[in-house]
Amino acid sequence: WVEGELIIPSEVCYHGKAYTVTDLYPVFRGCKTLTKVTLPSTLKHLTDDDNSYLNPFPGCSALEAIEVDKANPWLRAVDGILFSKDMTWIISYPAASKRTDYTVPSTVKRVAYGAFLGCDNLKTLYVPAAEVDQFKTAFNGTVLPI
Repeated sequence: WVEGELIIPSEVCYHGKAYTVTDLYPVFRGCKTLTKVTLPSTLKHLTDDDNSYLNPFPGCSALEAIEVDKANPWLRAVDGILFSKDMTWIISYPAASKRTDYTVPSTVKRVAYGAFLGCDNLKTLYVPAAEVDQFKTAFNGTVLPI
């Protein structure tokens, strides 16, 4: 398991061969000691068969912040939260974020499955009125009412 902060490289070597890092789901599932992660510019596949985004950090209860290389054409992080580059998807809200309330940007239209899983500090979520129904299903299995 990973402890503390992790910077994921854009390329890894295995048996002398270089591989570009384009996907990481579900590598970090349940990693309870990861506190911060930086994603490379090459990462792009965080989706399922329906092309819906998936939270790549489910069960990472110590995760406080996510960063993304600014050159990544598919993803971005704002205030430690992982979004699609166009800001229409919230992909992952760090479970150990200290925020007790959060206002979802008005550009967000979809939320990744499990995006808010384990966010026990988050007590109030402000969602654009037109998107309330979309967000209701995002909190199945959490304590956060919406």
